[in-house]
Amino acid sequence: MKRTKIFLLLTNSVLSLVLALGLTAPALAQESSPQTSQTTPLPQAAPQSDPVELDFIQPQALTLPPLKAVLLVGAIDGDYGPATTAEVASMRLAATVLRNNNVQVYEFYPPSGNWEQIKTAANGAHFFLYRGHGIFYGDIQHPDQVGGISIGGTIYSSDVIRSDIKLAPNSIIMLYGCYVAGSSGDDRFSITSSEAQWRVNQYSDPFFDLGAAGYYANWFGDAFARFLEYLFQGKTLGDAYKSYADYNAANTELHSLAYHPGNVLWMERESWENYPVPAPQYANTFAGQPDKTLMDLFLPDLKVSSNNIALMVTPGYSTTSRSVQVTSDPFKTFTWAATMPSTNWAALTQASGTSGTSFTVQIASGRPLGKYTTTVQVLPTNSVLNQSPQTATVNLIVVSTIHRVYLPAVRR
Repeated sequence: MKRTKIFLLLTNSVLSLVLALGLTAPALAQESSPQTSQTTPLPQAAPQSDPVELDFIQPQALTLPPLKAVLLVGAIDGDYGPATTAEVASMRLAATVLRNNNVQVYEFYPPSGNWEQIKTAANGAHFFLYRGHGIFYGDIQHPDQVGGISIGGTIYSSDVIRSDIKLAPNSIIMLYGCYVAGSSGDDRFSITSSEAQWRVNQYSDPFFDLGAAGYYANWFGDAFARFLEYLFQGKTLGDAYKSYADYNAANTELHSLAYHPGNVLWMERESWENYPVPAPQYANTFAGQPDKTLMDLFLPDLKVSSNNIALMVTPGYSTTSRSVQVTSDPFKTFTWAATMPSTNWAALTQASGTSGTSFTVQIASGRPLGKYTTTVQVLPTNSVLNQSPQTATVNLIVVSTIHRVYLPAVRR
């Protein structure tokens, strides 16, 4: 993937600003200097906002493997200021939903900000949630680059996230902050859709590089908890986004994620009356795989050792059989069942079993010249695996003569 690198001269004024904010950056001596946004991104009015008691935080019926979540809040107006306190309260709503659904939750709130502990907790995490200042490079009104998080007075860039954070495959990301959804509280001009898309592509890029499946960026206080509750109800990632009270289909732009093709980019465009930032505001965004559910993303996949059984024979061949092992990735203990359409030349003699065993196809003798094809479909019969089936194609080819070519062995 091609990325544009911006090289900026670190001036005394920029350095003074960073020091005045009490921030340090792991890459401060590099070509460009990351800085935090100067304002708190607050929507004009939230449908259920900042923070509220959720009315639906009961555990759901999904049968999922053990999941892990890391929740981070960066100080906004000091460790105990009202804005920071509000974001901690909003994040604790999300923590409640996660714990009620048997997710192991690691929380890091101001003044806690030990990066080594965060890295350890995030290793293999399925959910990564952050509320805090957004990060920009260059001019605050026209940033050259955006991305990263600010924890404990230290800015961690997108590159640091890529190198230090090792999330589980198909992780879910939720971010609150300037630029993460497109708009910034520091904007003093009407940004274009192209600008908003560029910012989201930049901000989401390290997480999709790490294998994320969903990216939610939202400025409302209860949004993370609501999105999570919808996901644990079994909704798809896209439907969870659309179920939030602020969502308006008529105002939502539908794009593709430029840096990671194959993922959608949905951006709600709003106009808040008397808001100091000119319209439009992009404060509710989703990117990723909209048709996936948590079951799709986090249950192991059923695997077969071969998706193709092929046999070439001549007339007079004997009855024969072929076996294919059924397992999962990663390995789980499960049961499975195989089915095959009824034919007069092939049948399943072993059609069910447990993880690590095989189904067996018996191919009858006596077929005339020709090609015969059927399929075997294998499904898990309990809920510890993704319910997507695996298919193996069976081909029998009866020919009059099989031509063989023998190559001499060469010894060196």
